[in-house]
Amino acid sequence: MSQTLEQRAGELFIVGFHGTVPSAEIKEMIRRYHVSGVILFARNIEDAAQLARLTDALQAEAKAAGYTAPLLIALDQENGVIRRIEKGVSLLPGAMALAATGDPTNAAKAYAASAAGLSALGVNWSLAPDADVNTNPDNPVIGVRSFGDQAPVVAQYVTQAVHGLQGNGMAACLKHFPGHGNTAVDSHQALPELLQSMNDLEETELIPFKAGIAAGAAAVMIAHIQFPAVDPTLPASLSPAVITTLLRDRLRFDGVIVTDDLEMKAIADHYGTPAACVRALQSGADLAMVSHVYATQKAAIAQVMAAMTAGTLTKAQTAKAARRLRKLRQRVGRWQTHFDAAAFASRVAVDAKLATTLYQRSVTLVQPAAHPLTTAPVVITFANQQQSLVVDHAVPINALVQSVRRVFPAAGAVTLDLADPAALTQLDSIPAGRPVVIGTSNVKATADIQAQAVRTLEAQGHAVHVIALRNPYDRRWLPVVASYTAAYEATPAALDQAVLALAGKGKPSGRLPVVLP
Repeated sequence: MSQTLEQRAGELFIVGFHGTVPSAEIKEMIRRYHVSGVILFARNIEDAAQLARLTDALQAEAKAAGYTAPLLIALDQENGVIRRIEKGVSLLPGAMALAATGDPTNAAKAYAASAAGLSALGVNWSLAPDADVNTNPDNPVIGVRSFGDQAPVVAQYVTQAVHGLQGNGMAACLKHFPGHGNTAVDSHQALPELLQSMNDLEETELIPFKAGIAAGAAAVMIAHIQFPAVDPTLPASLSPAVITTLLRDRLRFDGVIVTDDLEMKAIADHYGTPAACVRALQSGADLAMVSHVYATQKAAIAQVMAAMTAGTLTKAQTAKAARRLRKLRQRVGRWQTHFDAAAFASRVAVDAKLATTLYQRSVTLVQPAAHPLTTAPVVITFANQQQSLVVDHAVPINALVQSVRRVFPAAGAVTLDLADPAALTQLDSIPAGRPVVIGTSNVKATADIQAQAVRTLEAQGHAVHVIALRNPYDRRWLPVVASYTAAYEATPAALDQAVLALAGKGKPSGRLPVVLP
């Protein structure tokens, strides 16, 4: 059956929608436009069983619409701090926590477990692993999503992650090409510019991508970053010099190239999302991502149709992209998941044991305590800790309190609001001599209230035990403390192991995958 112009254009898109059942908007995207993929977020997911029903419903729509191959159904399930499903599944360590174990095969184990679980729920494309080399401690969006700051080491973990994912029914996606690790700007908010030379890229950023491509990664995601040394005028996601010349021709990648979300401010504010979709496809991308707004999705498809009609987006270009996309859909797509709740629960239990072992091996005693913590401490947490927009799940501020109370039931708790300049006065109520456990997240300067709280507690004579809940770089803004532990993420399993280590009851063996300035 021949395709309509709408379907030829729509096939070059992956889109998102709102709701936990297929909305009228996503049904139209499938029925009318034949989009190649759907990306799901936390807003679409309640638990494992519901996700399986949702993916089945989406594939049923595609089948009824006359698709010859199933939809790509994608999830940003990097694990750790970036995950879209939490209920009913095992929560596995993220990239930097895995690298802290010192064993790249642990990445294969973790991503294999993740892939098998997601595949059982009808997801067939994991937008992972992160292949960025986090060389900038001030990076606001990558950090612990990276395996570290040494390119050859990151490459080893990326290779193992690709094998783990693709050996278990999942398409992998290397991101964010050609490298987001040295940025100090979040591309969700603005357009970063990196001034590395081409030689710098070759010696650092490109190494993990080359390794992932050699491992057979099915897809690569292009970043919204300006690299003047490669293209002085266009960001990577819209640049033929990056997409075609560098990735396709120089690195010889023949899989699917997908843009990062073209609604992100780095692109939307400078180019407009619909026009950017046309530019990205003209420059060699196979798939334009528009994750959130239905009206923007329709406008983008309309502009692509216009470009196809005018010949500024050629039939040869779109035909190549369509072939790559259909090949991937045929390879990983399934029309139905046949979800088995009992079997899935057994899988989750097994994966939870793996997660516990990996978290125990990842917790890093950057500065060990002179003596184990034996007295019930007061736990200090912070409300309104800043998160990148890429984190779309709820980050509970009491997770650390709960982990401490599992070991010290009498532990106290104080929550400071980072938006309240007077919050530090609450620390005056802590009894003299009481040890303190404080969880920090992405401390940016000595003036940060988190850093001020640590200094205040030290000055008051408390033994202060800091647990870095995300990036381990927080230590550079803090005074000397009783102990400093890197947990890499604020998940219960990670925090449980960090607290057990403080109490002298765990067996932490993690090593920092980055150098602290």
